[in-house]
Amino acid sequence: MKIKIHAGLSEAHQSVPNTVGMAPPAVDTPVTNVDMGMSLRPSEMQKHLVTAVIPTVLAGLQSIAEETLNDHFGDAPTLAARLRTLRKNNVIDARLASEAHFWRLVRNVLMHGGGRITQSTENEAQRLLSQGEINFSEFSLWGPLLEAGHGGVPVPITPAARTPPYAPGTAAKRTPIVAGKQIEIGLGDVLAAGSVWAQMLAQAT
Repeated sequence: MKIKIHAGLSEAHQSVPNTVGMAPPAVDTPVTNVDMGMSLRPSEMQKHLVTAVIPTVLAGLQSIAEETLNDHFGDAPTLAARLRTLRKNNVIDARLASEAHFWRLVRNVLMHGGGRITQSTENEAQRLLSQGEINFSEFSLWGPLLEAGHGGVPVPITPAARTPPYAPGTAAKRTPIVAGKQIEIGLGDVLAAGSVWAQMLAQAT
């Protein structure tokens, strides 16, 4: 992705007489707000987006879905119990139930472990897998979208970014669900999670 950005900037520079021969700016060049006198690098903006904004949005999507299901069916002890009941009653299929559990567990890691997999999450994932309620044993996530000194897997902001990160053949980062391992999410993951909860509500309500 960095190469493509540089290529695009280079072509733009060479197409304008006043900038022919000039090197394009580095990808992580600070962006300055003249009015406020603040200067931030894209990687710093992205770090805030990834560590603070995106996890909150992901958790919010699940909360909306859970509240909508409770309004429709009445309160349940946990969302996990709700998913189990919906699958048992053939309201949702095994694939959708597993994907909902996937994003539920990701949300728990982000909210309760600060992005680090806890022992309780590892234990729950192993139990769900042994009971046939999920079909995954690792977190496959797109992570940060930009390569601006922050790392991550570059994902295009196109319809292709709606592909679930755990779909076969994707270049998403895979992390075993083992206590102590760290995960990160990005905009592509929010799109995938939102799609799952939307399917859940469409089928269940």
